[in-house]
Amino acid sequence: MTNLLANIIVLTSLNLIPTNTPAFQNYALHTMLTNVEVLVAQWGLDMRQPIKTNTVTHFQASPQPEGIRGNIVFNNRYLFRFNSGWLTEFNDLNEPSVFTSEDARKERADLKRRLEKTNLLTLEKAEKISESVLRSWGEAFAGTNFSKPSIRQQMRYYSQDAIHQLPYYEFEWKKSRRTIMRVEVSGIISNVVSIETSLPSYKLPQPTNYLEMLGLSTNTVFVRRRPQPPPLPPRYEVYQP
Repeated sequence: MTNLLANIIVLTSLNLIPTNTPAFQNYALHTMLTNVEVLVAQWGLDMRQPIKTNTVTHFQASPQPEGIRGNIVFNNRYLFRFNSGWLTEFNDLNEPSVFTSEDARKERADLKRRLEKTNLLTLEKAEKISESVLRSWGEAFAGTNFSKPSIRQQMRYYSQDAIHQLPYYEFEWKKSRRTIMRVEVSGIISNVVSIETSLPSYKLPQPTNYLEMLGLSTNTVFVRRRPQPPPLPPRYEVYQP
């Protein structure tokens, strides 16, 4: 029983392993950088190849049983976010999502500025860009269920006196009523500016010595705390990915 208790690790509420090491941080940084480099080339992002570590302007990584949770930003512009080792989000911070400001006056000024920009795309051209993003995501989109987006539209801004067509396009794919991927494309820079996905397809490789890298034994058992109303004592369950 003593050995069993010694090998039990209680995960945090975000399923984080409450330990960290320089070895894990080095692995996470190198793995994020080298795998993002492939996507940068496929998407034609404005970054010189090969990507150097001095272009990393933000980096944060924590371990989860399945892999890395964290994010990395290049040149204060390109954000890539990971959860359980899967790539879940990309954002071009120079082209933030159209409707983000809580300040209505600031939002109107921002939308007016965008409307003055030249739109270099049509809906059809923007859709081809979004499809190239899907192809880079792997074989999970090879089936016919994902051949056409459930939403394909040019984004609009409704003012008091008119409907304005914005130089941005939105595409969304669903499966069984669940959103699988959402892509925004900018007609200003003719490229993808935002991706959100729940599709487990693009995964960072995990080394065979992942647990040892964190200073844990290979027979570690991860558990989660189950919510209990006071004054009941805490209860735990074995973590199932």
